[in-house]
Amino acid sequence: MLQSVLLLGHNGMCIFLRYWVALGAAIYTFFVGFTTRRGRRVITAICAEMGIGQTVQAASIEIADLIEYFEQVKILRPASIHGNMALLELAVIIGLVRERSPMCLFEIGTFDGRTTLNLAEFIPDGAIVYTMDLASSFNRRIRKSSHHTDRPLHEEIGIGTQYRDRPCERKIR
Repeated sequence: MLQSVLLLGHNGMCIFLRYWVALGAAIYTFFVGFTTRRGRRVITAICAEMGIGQTVQAASIEIADLIEYFEQVKILRPASIHGNMALLELAVIIGLVRERSPMCLFEIGTFDGRTTLNLAEFIPDGAIVYTMDLASSFNRRIRKSSHHTDRPLHEEIGIGTQYRDRPCERKIR
């Protein structure tokens, strides 16, 4: 009678017990085992078996198909420094802004304000660009808690210097 309750499997191991051991191994693998190469391989194999995490090829689209007048994009202050967005990325963003005419934009990572300048220049009157530089608040906290004295690049250049004293500055918060 005990055998019928425990559902003994082959080799004398209880199926019920086998499931509990497998559950314990899965919990260990996902909470601790991911720190080892073997554990990550096991997790990858489990995910692949379940169809999770399969690589999907991203669709390819031409910039000209995305933005109608891409050839006519004008970039203000195209000269860049380390930390600025690449010209092609900036051109695509400017093209989208000119074409879609958003009334409110939010930029994370002001740095010297080159992207902010271009956003503000090409949005309609009455629109606003909100911008937030994370590095400045992050570095203030680091300085308070450490003896670090080197000035980061964004402090040497100045946050938002590209758009200061320009007519479009009134659109920037």
